[in-house]
Amino acid sequence: GIATYEFDVDFDSPNLGADPLKNAIERLEDLLQWLSLKNIPGDLKREWLNNIRSLTIQLKENKPPAKDLWVVKKIDQLLQEIQTGKYKKSFNKDVEERITQDLNTVRQDMEQDMEDR
Repeated sequence: GIATYEFDVDFDSPNLGADPLKNAIERLEDLLQWLSLKNIPGDLKREWLNNIRSLTIQLKENKPPAKDLWVVKKIDQLLQEIQTGKYKKSFNKDVEERITQDLNTVRQDMEQDMEDR
């Protein structure tokens, strides 16, 4: 007889036919929206909205691989500043965790995008 196999496929998986660059942009736009609604002191909020916006613009407008490397370096710098630098203890725990988590995920998206190319 003929052997048959069944595989479970999660069609809701965010990675199915994934476009890591598109995912990164959507993630940054979600973070931007979320941050804009948080109660963060004015200058700090403005600075971070600009940081996130600049990452989004880079991803949308510039050509790889330069943009990928710029974004990864910028994310590393921002994460470093949150952990030990000028933004250490600037944010409430929930805000810091969300920023850190989202930026790390965007960084992974960028690495995936570079590998796919």
